[in-house]
Amino acid sequence: MVIENLQLKPRFFWVGPMIPSKHLNTWTSASPAAMKWQKHLVDALVKEGADLEWLYYRPDSYWPKGRFLPWREFLNSSSTYNNRQIPYVNLPGYRSLSIKNNFCKLLKNIMDSRDARPLIVISYNAPSWIEDVFSDHNIRSQFTCIYLIADDVAPKGADGYAFLSYDFFQRYIHSNKKLHLDGAVYPKVKRPFLKKSAEVKRKTIFLYSGSLGKWGGTKMLLDAMALIKQDDFELWISGFGDTTIFNKSLPQKDKRIKYLGLLTENELHDIYEEADVFLNPRPVNMPGNENNFPSKLFNYLSWKKPIISTWTKSLSPEYKEVLHIAEDNPLAFSSAMTSYIGIEQDDKNKHEEWFKEKTWKKQAISLMSFLERICYSNSLLIK
Repeated sequence: MVIENLQLKPRFFWVGPMIPSKHLNTWTSASPAAMKWQKHLVDALVKEGADLEWLYYRPDSYWPKGRFLPWREFLNSSSTYNNRQIPYVNLPGYRSLSIKNNFCKLLKNIMDSRDARPLIVISYNAPSWIEDVFSDHNIRSQFTCIYLIADDVAPKGADGYAFLSYDFFQRYIHSNKKLHLDGAVYPKVKRPFLKKSAEVKRKTIFLYSGSLGKWGGTKMLLDAMALIKQDDFELWISGFGDTTIFNKSLPQKDKRIKYLGLLTENELHDIYEEADVFLNPRPVNMPGNENNFPSKLFNYLSWKKPIISTWTKSLSPEYKEVLHIAEDNPLAFSSAMTSYIGIEQDDKNKHEEWFKEKTWKKQAISLMSFLERICYSNSLLIK
């Protein structure tokens, strides 16, 4: 445990979107990657002794496309720690004001019932209404404010910043109170073993799972497929986004490509079990990708199978140890894929020390140590 004086142990308030994983398919505005990353880190913080409460909101499209009152919908959650929902009216032009006012009320209730312990708000990808709330001096003076940056905007005025992108962490010059906070290998959910195909000579299966938009790199991946002449392998693609690329180009003509659509957690588990090699063809020079944290890789890494990936600036240098890095062009990527076709893969025992270190516990301790230092520097915490 980082903070030893339990009487002055801070109260943490995690502010971010939350949809339980089993409901994500019906909340299309919610990011599965963001939900999963947050939950694993928050779970780890609580296990390490953090006195934490999740102040959450349900992200949804504006009404009438989305729900008028998203907060009224009851969703079963596996969370066992304290949490409170921030309600709002989901109307264009009114949503931000609604959620801001309700968040203000919630914080004032916390202030009214506070004791001597420091109050720390950690805001995931701080939306504009968070900034508006903390522009109020009376509220701002009572809380240590930490912005956790998962995308490309870092609002000024916080006591500290945690960046998920390694490149953004390095580039940010507006505060020296900053931390590069990564993720860790997601634990595999126990499921009945899926028996692999019993072909005499089984085809090598490559898997891409993720966004079908331009940021994911599926166009380059399909161009790479056109350069591979062998047919003793298959490319499986699962994900969400613009599927027109599958109607206009290669997959119609190439029977080696299987588009599986958007899958449930259990279905994803089964195809991860079946796959031999994972693919991460994220475009290197696509604006925004330098700030994208490697959520897909956390899923892939838990299987300890080969991963062919491009190298974006958002990645910490430590990932070079466990990834097969390919240049961001169809020829290089097709060459990397070809090197695995027909070869029995056994990466499970490789890089064991790396995997032992890449834990959610370690990330939680890193964040808690960072917050403790900020509290000390603000003279809010006495050991």
